[in-house]
Amino acid sequence: MARKTKEPGKRLPPEVREWIDEHFGRGWTPPQVYRALETLRRDNGKFRERFPELDPRDVQCSLRVLYERWAWWKEKRTSSQEASAGVRWGTASTEQPVAWLSLDPDEARMVLAAVAAWESVTGMDWGTLTESVARHIAYLARAAPDLPPKAVAALASRVDAWTLLSQEEKNRRWEALGRFLGYRPWSSPEAEARYLQAVGSRDHFMLDSSGLPVYVVAARATLIGRSSLKATARGESPPGASSRASRRSRQIPATRRGTGGKTGVHGVTPDG
Repeated sequence: MARKTKEPGKRLPPEVREWIDEHFGRGWTPPQVYRALETLRRDNGKFRERFPELDPRDVQCSLRVLYERWAWWKEKRTSSQEASAGVRWGTASTEQPVAWLSLDPDEARMVLAAVAAWESVTGMDWGTLTESVARHIAYLARAAPDLPPKAVAALASRVDAWTLLSQEEKNRRWEALGRFLGYRPWSSPEAEARYLQAVGSRDHFMLDSSGLPVYVVAARATLIGRSSLKATARGESPPGASSRASRRSRQIPATRRGTGGKTGVHGVTPDG
């Protein structure tokens, strides 16, 4: 019998597929992902921060499709691991949970601090910490030592989820991430202004009001900009206008205060 190669959920926007795969990587099950997506869809504020250029209808996904994608994701991750030669940053290595005692002390400190910071601001348990994500955290913490640890953890988890995207989508994200790390827009309002001028109409990363990274797809933003002009001409409010206005006017400091929550729980799958 031929192996199933069609990607379940292919109709979903790339950033939504990335979000789903990222949570599978943390040990979440399809029902948990489904509930989280539905909760996100119904919270307009959080939805706009996580998917600033999408409509809530864009993330609608049945539980059946999520189960199919989960099976597909596990098969693809296994194939990716078998094809990887050694362990490099930006590639999948293993889905086995990582005991932080097995890490280099400096790496363990960075990983534990980043995950604890992420848990504090989100109020959620991280879930399964894999070797590949731990290595991504350590690399990013060294490449951008002044990037807030919570953002480091979130970026590392997202990088790990890029494995199954198309090469074109991966290239766009790597380019955007490199520019984000190079310009350091989180460090000062002046750095943010230089960064926004440099990215222009290209895809880019920004930090939301919680200090967590958001990937902004420029092509979709351009389309929304065009519809905004038409809506303005008709005297209507353009789609997503309030979220974009707040994003442009917001100054992004180097650190932000967490909102509280559990900390220090590693390698524990969230309750289903």
